[in-house]
Amino acid sequence: MQKQGLLTVSGFAKALELRGYQDRTRQSYSRSLSDFFQFIEKHFPLWQPFQNMVQNRLVERSFTEHLLATKYLSRASTNAAVTAVTRFFSINGHRTNFGVQKMCPPADALSALCHHDMQAIQVALRSCGRKHAALLSTVLGAGLRPRELASLTIKDLVTTGIVGIHVRADVDRFVPMEPEYFNHLKLWVDDIVAKGRAESGSTLVFANKDGNAISQAGFDYLIKYAGQRCQILLSARILRNTYILTRLQQGVGPVAVAELAGYSNTNFVLKYLSTAQNCCHTDQ
Repeated sequence: MQKQGLLTVSGFAKALELRGYQDRTRQSYSRSLSDFFQFIEKHFPLWQPFQNMVQNRLVERSFTEHLLATKYLSRASTNAAVTAVTRFFSINGHRTNFGVQKMCPPADALSALCHHDMQAIQVALRSCGRKHAALLSTVLGAGLRPRELASLTIKDLVTTGIVGIHVRADVDRFVPMEPEYFNHLKLWVDDIVAKGRAESGSTLVFANKDGNAISQAGFDYLIKYAGQRCQILLSARILRNTYILTRLQQGVGPVAVAELAGYSNTNFVLKYLSTAQNCCHTDQ
Protein backbone atom coordinates (compact mmCIF):
# COMPACT_ATOMS: atom_id res chain seq x y z
CA MET A 1 0.00 0.00 0.00
CA GLN A 2 2.94 2.34 0.48
CA LYS A 3 3.49 2.25 -3.28
CA GLN A 4 0.18 4.07 -3.73
CA GLY A 5 1.61 7.23 -2.18
CA LEU A 6 0.00 6.77 1.21
CA LEU A 7 1.48 7.95 4.48
CA THR A 8 3.61 5.62 6.58
CA VAL A 9 2.60 4.81 10.16
CA SER A 10 5.00 7.46 11.49
CA GLY A 11 3.74 9.94 8.91
CA PHE A 12 0.17 9.20 10.01
CA ALA A 13 1.14 9.83 13.65
CA LYS A 14 2.72 13.15 12.69
CA ALA A 15 -0.37 14.16 10.76
CA LEU A 16 -2.53 13.39 13.78
CA GLU A 17 -0.24 15.47 15.98
CA LEU A 18 -0.58 18.45 13.63
CA ARG A 19 -4.35 18.08 13.90
CA GLY A 20 -4.23 18.26 17.70
CA TYR A 21 -4.81 14.59 18.58
CA GLN A 22 -3.66 13.62 22.08
CA ASP A 23 -0.68 11.29 22.58
CA ARG A 24 -2.81 8.38 23.73
CA THR A 25 -5.07 8.61 20.69
CA ARG A 26 -2.11 8.93 18.31
CA GLN A 27 -0.47 5.83 19.79
CA SER A 28 -3.69 3.83 19.63
CA TYR A 29 -4.42 4.86 16.02
CA SER A 30 -0.82 4.13 14.98
CA ARG A 31 -0.98 0.62 16.47
CA SER A 32 -4.26 -0.02 14.71
CA LEU A 33 -2.85 1.17 11.39
CA SER A 34 0.24 -0.99 11.83
CA ASP A 35 -1.98 -4.02 12.51
CA PHE A 36 -4.02 -3.15 9.43
CA PHE A 37 -0.93 -2.95 7.19
CA GLN A 38 0.29 -6.35 8.43
CA PHE A 39 -3.17 -7.84 7.89
CA ILE A 40 -3.38 -6.47 4.33
CA GLU A 41 0.11 -7.65 3.45
CA LYS A 42 -0.74 -11.18 4.57
CA HIS A 43 -4.32 -11.62 3.37
CA PHE A 44 -4.98 -9.00 0.65
CA PRO A 45 -1.61 -8.14 -0.91
CA LEU A 46 -3.17 -7.02 -4.21
CA TRP A 47 -5.93 -4.89 -2.66
CA GLN A 48 -6.57 -1.56 -4.42
CA PRO A 49 -8.54 0.51 -1.87
CA PHE A 50 -9.57 3.23 -4.35
CA GLN A 51 -10.80 1.05 -7.18
CA ASN A 52 -13.17 -1.63 -5.88
CA MET A 53 -15.77 -0.52 -3.35
CA VAL A 54 -17.20 -4.04 -3.06
CA GLN A 55 -13.83 -5.45 -2.10
CA ASN A 56 -13.43 -2.64 0.44
CA ARG A 57 -16.42 -4.03 2.34
CA LEU A 58 -14.87 -7.51 2.27
CA VAL A 59 -11.55 -6.18 3.55
CA GLU A 60 -13.24 -4.21 6.32
CA ARG A 61 -15.31 -7.18 7.42
CA SER A 62 -12.31 -9.50 7.35
CA PHE A 63 -10.15 -7.05 9.33
CA THR A 64 -12.91 -6.63 11.91
CA GLU A 65 -13.31 -10.38 12.35
CA HIS A 66 -9.52 -10.73 12.58
CA LEU A 67 -9.42 -8.26 15.49
CA LEU A 68 -12.31 -9.94 17.29
CA ALA A 69 -11.47 -13.61 16.74
CA THR A 70 -7.66 -13.54 16.61
CA LYS A 71 -6.61 -10.60 18.74
CA TYR A 72 -9.65 -10.88 21.07
CA LEU A 73 -10.35 -7.15 21.07
CA SER A 74 -13.59 -5.85 22.50
CA ARG A 75 -16.29 -4.50 20.22
CA ALA A 76 -15.47 -0.92 21.24
CA SER A 77 -11.74 -1.40 20.56
CA THR A 78 -12.49 -3.05 17.22
CA ASN A 79 -14.69 -0.18 16.11
CA ALA A 80 -11.97 2.26 17.25
CA ALA A 81 -9.43 0.41 15.09
CA VAL A 82 -11.73 0.66 12.04
CA THR A 83 -12.15 4.37 12.80
CA ALA A 84 -8.36 4.77 12.86
CA VAL A 85 -8.01 3.21 9.40
CA THR A 86 -10.88 5.34 8.09
CA ARG A 87 -9.16 8.45 9.44
CA PHE A 88 -5.94 7.36 7.77
CA PHE A 89 -7.58 7.31 4.33
CA SER A 90 -9.26 10.63 5.02
CA ILE A 91 -5.96 12.33 5.93
CA ASN A 92 -4.45 10.95 2.73
CA GLY A 93 -7.15 12.80 0.83
CA HIS A 94 -8.91 9.70 -0.43
CA ARG A 95 -12.57 8.87 -0.05
CA THR A 96 -13.56 5.21 0.24
CA ASN A 97 -16.54 3.36 1.68
CA PHE A 98 -14.21 1.80 4.24
CA GLY A 99 -15.56 2.44 7.74
CA VAL A 100 -18.83 3.98 6.58
CA GLN A 101 -20.75 1.31 8.49
CA LYS A 102 -19.31 -0.30 11.59
CA MET A 103 -19.00 -4.01 10.94
CA CYS A 104 -19.14 -4.91 14.63
CA PRO A 105 -22.80 -4.96 15.78
CA PRO A 106 -23.95 -4.28 19.35
CA ALA A 107 -24.07 -7.27 21.69
CA ASP A 108 -27.85 -7.61 21.49
CA ALA A 109 -28.05 -7.52 17.68
CA LEU A 110 -29.39 -10.57 15.87
CA SER A 111 -25.99 -11.32 14.34
CA ALA A 112 -25.89 -14.16 11.85
CA LEU A 113 -23.57 -15.52 9.20
CA CYS A 114 -23.62 -14.12 5.68
CA HIS A 115 -23.56 -16.21 2.52
CA HIS A 116 -19.78 -15.98 2.12
CA ASP A 117 -19.28 -17.01 5.77
CA MET A 118 -21.43 -20.08 5.22
CA GLN A 119 -19.33 -21.03 2.20
CA ALA A 120 -16.15 -20.70 4.27
CA ILE A 121 -17.64 -22.88 7.01
CA GLN A 122 -18.55 -25.59 4.51
CA VAL A 123 -14.90 -25.69 3.46
CA ALA A 124 -13.74 -25.70 7.09
CA LEU A 125 -16.05 -28.59 7.97
CA ARG A 126 -14.19 -30.77 5.51
CA SER A 127 -10.74 -29.80 6.77
CA CYS A 128 -10.99 -29.31 10.55
CA GLY A 129 -10.99 -32.08 13.14
CA ARG A 130 -14.04 -34.26 13.61
CA LYS A 131 -14.87 -32.82 17.03
CA HIS A 132 -14.94 -29.23 15.79
CA ALA A 133 -16.82 -30.24 12.65
CA ALA A 134 -19.41 -32.07 14.75
CA LEU A 135 -19.79 -29.13 17.13
CA LEU A 136 -20.31 -26.57 14.37
CA SER A 137 -22.67 -28.91 12.52
CA THR A 138 -24.76 -29.55 15.63
CA VAL A 139 -25.35 -25.88 16.36
CA LEU A 140 -25.82 -24.87 12.71
CA GLY A 141 -27.97 -27.90 11.95
CA ALA A 142 -30.03 -28.08 15.14
CA GLY A 143 -29.65 -24.70 16.86
CA LEU A 144 -28.72 -26.15 20.26
CA ARG A 145 -27.81 -23.92 23.19
CA PRO A 146 -24.51 -24.53 25.05
CA ARG A 147 -26.31 -26.15 27.98
CA GLU A 148 -28.11 -28.47 25.57
CA LEU A 149 -24.83 -29.36 23.90
CA ALA A 150 -23.37 -30.16 27.33
CA SER A 151 -26.11 -32.71 28.09
CA LEU A 152 -26.29 -34.29 24.61
CA THR A 153 -25.67 -38.04 24.74
CA ILE A 154 -25.19 -40.73 22.11
CA LYS A 155 -28.64 -42.17 22.73
CA ASP A 156 -30.16 -38.78 21.83
CA LEU A 157 -29.14 -39.23 18.18
CA VAL A 158 -31.80 -40.58 15.82
CA THR A 159 -29.99 -42.34 13.01
CA THR A 160 -32.90 -44.05 11.21
CA GLY A 161 -35.70 -42.47 9.22
CA ILE A 162 -35.58 -38.70 9.63
CA VAL A 163 -32.19 -38.13 11.24
CA GLY A 164 -31.86 -35.64 14.03
CA ILE A 165 -31.52 -35.13 17.77
CA HIS A 166 -33.78 -35.63 20.76
CA VAL A 167 -33.09 -32.56 22.88
CA ARG A 168 -33.82 -33.16 26.57
CA ALA A 169 -34.18 -29.71 28.11
CA ASP A 170 -36.97 -27.79 29.86
CA VAL A 171 -39.26 -29.04 27.10
CA ASP A 172 -38.13 -32.20 25.30
CA ARG A 173 -38.21 -31.91 21.52
CA PHE A 174 -37.02 -33.65 18.38
CA VAL A 175 -34.95 -31.52 15.98
CA PRO A 176 -34.42 -32.97 12.48
CA MET A 177 -31.07 -32.21 10.86
CA GLU A 178 -29.95 -31.92 7.28
CA PRO A 179 -27.93 -35.05 6.36
CA GLU A 180 -24.77 -33.06 5.56
CA TYR A 181 -24.69 -31.68 9.12
CA PHE A 182 -25.81 -34.91 10.77
CA ASN A 183 -23.08 -36.89 9.01
CA HIS A 184 -20.37 -34.78 10.68
CA LEU A 185 -21.98 -35.43 14.05
CA LYS A 186 -22.31 -39.16 13.33
CA LEU A 187 -18.64 -39.42 12.29
CA TRP A 188 -17.60 -37.92 15.63
CA VAL A 189 -19.84 -40.31 17.58
CA ASP A 190 -18.48 -43.28 15.62
CA ASP A 191 -15.00 -42.05 16.50
CA ILE A 192 -15.91 -42.00 20.19
CA VAL A 193 -17.23 -45.56 20.01
CA ALA A 194 -14.24 -46.83 17.99
CA LYS A 195 -11.81 -45.47 20.56
CA GLY A 196 -13.62 -47.26 23.37
CA ARG A 197 -14.85 -44.14 25.09
CA ALA A 198 -18.49 -45.13 24.85
CA GLU A 199 -19.17 -47.58 27.65
CA SER A 200 -22.93 -47.09 27.48
CA GLY A 201 -25.54 -45.27 25.44
CA SER A 202 -25.54 -42.39 27.92
CA THR A 203 -22.00 -41.26 27.04
CA LEU A 204 -21.76 -37.54 26.41
CA VAL A 205 -21.23 -36.55 22.80
CA PHE A 206 -19.11 -33.56 23.79
CA ALA A 207 -16.99 -34.08 26.89
CA ASN A 208 -13.69 -32.78 28.21
CA LYS A 209 -10.61 -34.99 28.55
CA ASP A 210 -11.86 -36.20 31.94
CA GLY A 211 -15.16 -37.35 30.43
CA ASN A 212 -17.19 -34.63 32.14
CA ALA A 213 -19.55 -32.12 30.54
CA ILE A 214 -17.93 -29.13 28.89
CA SER A 215 -18.75 -25.75 30.43
CA GLN A 216 -20.34 -22.91 28.48
CA ALA A 217 -16.97 -21.12 28.46
CA GLY A 218 -15.43 -24.30 27.06
CA PHE A 219 -17.94 -24.41 24.21
CA ASP A 220 -17.35 -20.72 23.52
CA TYR A 221 -13.61 -21.41 23.22
CA LEU A 222 -14.10 -24.43 20.93
CA ILE A 223 -16.46 -22.51 18.64
CA LYS A 224 -14.22 -19.45 18.53
CA TYR A 225 -11.22 -21.67 17.77
CA ALA A 226 -13.13 -23.34 14.94
CA GLY A 227 -13.96 -19.89 13.58
CA GLN A 228 -10.30 -18.99 13.47
CA ARG A 229 -9.72 -21.93 11.13
CA CYS A 230 -11.92 -20.23 8.52
CA GLN A 231 -11.17 -16.63 9.64
CA ILE A 232 -14.73 -15.97 10.76
CA LEU A 233 -15.98 -14.56 14.02
CA LEU A 234 -18.05 -17.38 15.53
CA SER A 235 -19.97 -17.82 18.75
CA ALA A 236 -22.74 -20.12 19.91
CA ARG A 237 -25.19 -17.21 19.67
CA ILE A 238 -24.24 -16.36 16.08
CA LEU A 239 -24.57 -20.01 15.02
CA ARG A 240 -27.93 -20.37 16.77
CA ASN A 241 -29.20 -17.12 15.24
CA THR A 242 -28.14 -18.41 11.83
CA TYR A 243 -30.04 -21.66 12.41
CA ILE A 244 -33.26 -19.81 13.33
CA LEU A 245 -33.02 -17.31 10.47
CA THR A 246 -32.30 -20.09 7.99
CA ARG A 247 -35.42 -21.98 9.04
CA LEU A 248 -37.54 -18.82 8.65
CA GLN A 249 -36.07 -18.09 5.23
CA GLN A 250 -36.85 -21.68 4.20
CA GLY A 251 -40.51 -20.94 4.86
CA VAL A 252 -40.91 -22.70 8.21
CA GLY A 253 -43.60 -20.95 10.27
CA PRO A 254 -42.78 -19.01 13.46
CA VAL A 255 -44.61 -21.48 15.69
CA ALA A 256 -42.69 -24.45 14.29
CA VAL A 257 -39.38 -22.56 14.49
CA ALA A 258 -40.09 -21.65 18.12
CA GLU A 259 -40.67 -25.33 18.91
CA LEU A 260 -37.51 -26.41 17.09
CA ALA A 261 -35.45 -23.76 18.89
CA GLY A 262 -36.90 -24.65 22.28
CA TYR A 263 -38.82 -21.43 22.95
CA SER A 264 -42.03 -21.56 24.96
CA ASN A 265 -43.70 -19.00 22.68
CA THR A 266 -43.11 -17.14 19.42
CA ASN A 267 -42.24 -13.73 20.91
CA PHE A 268 -38.50 -14.03 20.37
CA VAL A 269 -38.82 -15.73 16.98
CA LEU A 270 -40.95 -12.83 15.74
CA LYS A 271 -37.97 -10.54 16.38
CA TYR A 272 -36.00 -12.69 13.96
CA LEU A 273 -38.86 -12.70 11.49
CA SER A 274 -39.01 -8.90 11.41
CA THR A 275 -35.32 -8.68 10.50
CA ALA A 276 -35.01 -11.81 8.32
CA GLN A 277 -35.35 -9.91 5.04
CA ASN A 278 -32.58 -7.51 6.02
CA CYS A 279 -30.33 -10.11 7.63
CA CYS A 280 -26.84 -10.59 6.22
CA HIS A 281 -27.58 -14.30 5.78
CA THR A 282 -29.50 -13.62 2.56
CA ASP A 283 -27.77 -13.41 -0.81
CA GLN A 284 -27.50 -9.84 -1.98
